[in-house]
Amino acid sequence: EINSCHILFIARDEAPNCERIIGAFERRPILTVSDMDGFAFRGGMIRFFTEQKKIRMHIDLSQVRKARLTINSKVLRLAEVTDDLKGN
Repeated sequence: EINSCHILFIARDEAPNCERIIGAFERRPILTVSDMDGFAFRGGMIRFFTEQKKIRMHIDLSQVRKARLTINSKVLRLAEVTDDLKGN
């Protein structure tokens, strides 16, 4: 069923398996999203977090590009954006 998946949410309790899960879908056009700490460092694309009682996003554009995806510029303006976090 993952072949028809467009967005994959990886729960916090999957942190020990995060790299393996993301690696299984690397370079496929599946948007990976989570709320776990350090998600971008693990290869994730969008991390949701709370700041001053508001839900915010951190987006790693290098991971988004690897999956051949794009994110609307209006969404990017609302997020903290990192590009080339891992030096790729």
